[in-house]
Amino acid sequence: MPTFKLSEDTISRLRKKFEEFQNDRRKVHELITRYVADYRQFDGKRDDRKEFLEEKYLPQAPSLSHLVYDENQIYWNVIDIAILLGRTQQAISSTLLNIEKSEGWVSRLLPLRKQTKSANGNKIFVYGEEIFDLIIDRYEEEYLLRFSEPRRGNVENAPDIQEVRKFWNYLKEFESHNHRLALKEQETTLPDVPPMNFKDIINTIWKKVFDIKVGTVCSVIFAVCFEVARRYFAVNLWFSLVPAIILCTAIFLIHKRKFSADTLSDVGAGALLFLLLWISGALSLSSKQPPEITQELTLRPQLSNNEFRFSISATNFSDVKEFFYRISPDINFHSTGFIEQNNPNNEEQYPNPIIKYNEFSDVAEIDVKYINNIGKESEVWHFSFDLERERFKLQKQNTLTYVKNSWLEARRVGDKDFIMIDVPMLNFSAGILDAIIYGVNTLSPDIRLDVYDIDFDYWEVLRRPAGQIDFVSSYIVFTDGTSSDIRVSRIEE
Repeated sequence: MPTFKLSEDTISRLRKKFEEFQNDRRKVHELITRYVADYRQFDGKRDDRKEFLEEKYLPQAPSLSHLVYDENQIYWNVIDIAILLGRTQQAISSTLLNIEKSEGWVSRLLPLRKQTKSANGNKIFVYGEEIFDLIIDRYEEEYLLRFSEPRRGNVENAPDIQEVRKFWNYLKEFESHNHRLALKEQETTLPDVPPMNFKDIINTIWKKVFDIKVGTVCSVIFAVCFEVARRYFAVNLWFSLVPAIILCTAIFLIHKRKFSADTLSDVGAGALLFLLLWISGALSLSSKQPPEITQELTLRPQLSNNEFRFSISATNFSDVKEFFYRISPDINFHSTGFIEQNNPNNEEQYPNPIIKYNEFSDVAEIDVKYINNIGKESEVWHFSFDLERERFKLQKQNTLTYVKNSWLEARRVGDKDFIMIDVPMLNFSAGILDAIIYGVNTLSPDIRLDVYDIDFDYWEVLRRPAGQIDFVSSYIVFTDGTSSDIRVSRIEE
């Protein structure tokens, strides 16, 4: 034992007081967990809860409210700290204030506290669980100062504060060393636990099969392996054998206490789940031929130079060798022909997906079929189109899509301002345009120009002296009552 410049009486008193502080510290830590549990379980008003906690824990507190749950951590209010330490709220607040004002102590206090709001909206501080040890450390420091600087008696006979602190720290280190030895002794004297039997191991792994984490990871691995097996049939046997080997290995290692049992049970559960999924998937597949992919054909009308043509779309275009069509059930099918691009599956030309339609009728009735790459003929798809309706839809779509400028254009020529019709717009919307609504120097068009009032050979709509027209806003109205967006044309100076 090291020597200290202290009397035997002083050392004895310090030892006794140190044991009191250590007992108080242990008692506080024993009460913390129970206090939190009672706090969270209590069903009642705040004042009733405070009264309940004070009645239960003040008698148990060492002689030396409001908990906040944030980010998976309990934070303590001054009220609850006071209850567990057996002090008043004012006394704890005063101690915390002194700590905040003390050099060296404030650096330990700041990381423990967090600002929040009380029930009445005021800003308050709450503290982590380590605040109890900090306050007790402060009480120890205050005791040591009073011990070395007594208010009564002969101050000159008081022990040196440096020696007092030196001895106190020695007691702390001695106590900490004994605590570590006690823990080590507990570890070495634990009874021998027998290894898990195979029944317990299987039960542990089976319970983890239904774990979300295991299921998610296993599902991703299964999807990747299933795609690999679909492309390379030879690996099917390996994907059945490997998880079985992993499962058996995990069971063996758990029984032999090798590595972490928790990690091995996760691996074993994943292997078992993969094996079950793979077996069920294999049973659901045909052993002879893969399922045939259903082919679907669609026909989409198009306008080219004001004439109709129809574009064929297929679910699996690479499986089509040649398309055939007819425009009447009493005539033979005709091939659509081929395009110059080759199909990489058979190095033959792709079939032409375009049907040219040169008939003059109100309704187009078209039958389509195809021959696949092995020469098998498909079923017949029948399509019917109201050509006038389709023409209107396509012209309207073309008008809205391909006309990029405004519907009417504002322009200044010399000393005159003009509003003119956009000629490309008239070409795209011929036959489907009902009116043009426009407004001069306003973003809300309000002047109607009916289509039968438009002179298609004369581009001018309005003329004004230069400076009277800044911009024109306009939109078009179709014959079905729908309208376009509003577009603005400004005169460039």
